[in-house]
Amino acid sequence: MLDDETLREVGRLVIEFNTLEELITALAAAIFECTEWATAEYLRKRDTSQKLGQIRDVCNILAEAYELQGKPPFTSLLSQIKEKGTILKLLKKRNAVIHGEVTIKRGERPCIQSKQSTVELSPEALSVLVQEADRATADLLAAYYNFMDAVGKAREARDAAARPTGIAQHNVRARDPRGPLVAPPEGGSR
Repeated sequence: MLDDETLREVGRLVIEFNTLEELITALAAAIFECTEWATAEYLRKRDTSQKLGQIRDVCNILAEAYELQGKPPFTSLLSQIKEKGTILKLLKKRNAVIHGEVTIKRGERPCIQSKQSTVELSPEALSVLVQEADRATADLLAAYYNFMDAVGKAREARDAAARPTGIAQHNVRARDPRGPLVAPPEGGSR
């Protein structure tokens, strides 16, 4: 019923989406700062859309805390992971291919249908879907990196603003643990 080329594309699709789902699991573990294996395994068992929802919720909290809402690092990430975003649209197509029913009508190309999506069952259409998944994986990783970089910079700025300042270094004498009281070197602190 299905030729070798079509089956090969289905295999490529499965591998590509596995990579995407592994990335989503890793991002969920990273954003929750879960280094313990048991926690990562808990996240791994979650449905991919649930993981994306959790990532989205935490990113919303971070964006609000660091005034990143509406700014490109956050909006770029959100466009990937929101409820009707790129990733979930692709996952619906993937689910149709993997879990759907094949429909063949005389004179038409076969297609696979699920409750949520219909995908043409041809090597060309599946190849396009594989390429979209590959691009989505790269885009998601870049968007996540840029967002977390912006969060990191905002944290650093907040921490720098909270540090005490204003002590005139040239009037401060420091105690060197190896010897007597010493003045800091010319033009700076120790």
